Amino acid sequence: MDKFEKPQSYLSWTTAQVISWLSGLDDAVEPYLSAFSAKNISGKWLSSLTADVLDKYGVHKIGHQMIILEKVKQLQYQFSSFDNETLQSVLLRVSRSCTCIVTAINSLMAITKRQDADSPYPGILSDIQGAVSYILSCILNLMSSIGNAASWLERPPFSLLPEMVVFRQFLVENAIITNRLSQQAISTQCNEHFKEIIDYVCRKTH
Repeated sequence: MDKFEKPQSYLSWTTAQVISWLSGLDDAVEPYLSAFSAKNISGKWLSSLTADVLDKYGVHKIGHQMIILEKVKQLQYQFSSFDNETLQSVLLRVSRSCTCIVTAINSLMAITKRQDADSPYPGILSDIQGAVSYILSCILNLMSSIGNAASWLERPPFSLLPEMVVFRQFLVENAIITNRLSQQAISTQCNEHFKEIIDYVCRKTH
């Protein structure tokens, strides 16, 4: 990776800088900017952002939470890996994120199977919610990893190689589909929808 001067860390961003960055993410974020500004959020706020925090700030739609959290994770990756990241390490992170998703969903299904078999245990609902939250985290990691990989593939010499251009398109298109399937599964918390994610991820990684 070419050496260059690091930009100002997002941790030192002012409220105005954070709002400016958020405003460029997606049209879906626009309705929340006034509330964020009123709370005087800063760059440090981004470093500890979770779905629960967003919910408290009025972002109740899971899809909108995923958009914001995905972009924040991508931002964090960019700042944490300026000096030692390679395309190989970036793609390895994509692969590991896919494995993480499959493992997380299988764990959720093992819990819900006990619930469906009328053999629940104390705290099972809490375990289910925890498993769903972990799946969301894995999905966000995958989206961030793919975004980072796509950014790498936009640079020379990769952008000059036709097969790499096609590969980048493959990553982006499948990220969009996986994100859509995930939003549906997490919103409905239906096992069949979670199975669709596993089937899709496994087909695209083998």
